[in-house]
Amino acid sequence: MAPPVGSRPIYHCSLVSDWELAQRSGTYAISSRGRTLEQEGFVHASYAEQVPGVLQRFYADLEVPLCLLVLDPELVAAPVVAENLPAAPGIGP
Repeated sequence: MAPPVGSRPIYHCSLVSDWELAQRSGTYAISSRGRTLEQEGFVHASYAEQVPGVLQRFYADLEVPLCLLVLDPELVAAPVVAENLPAAPGIGP
């Protein structure tokens, strides 16, 4: 069983353009690829061992730069949901 979200780092895949906009505006308003926090209601996040699977499943077709954000759940204003995806084959425990 995984520890609670607040006790280990979680990660969020972001388009570099979305992250750059957030840095200029002071607010990050993206939940997931093409979905805002307002539309989705929470932040999509993953544990380290799940990130490769998230990239394969949801971002493999993109030809734009991505970045991986490390989230501190205690500092995120929106609800945080850690994805319930298995680790990519050959990655993680």
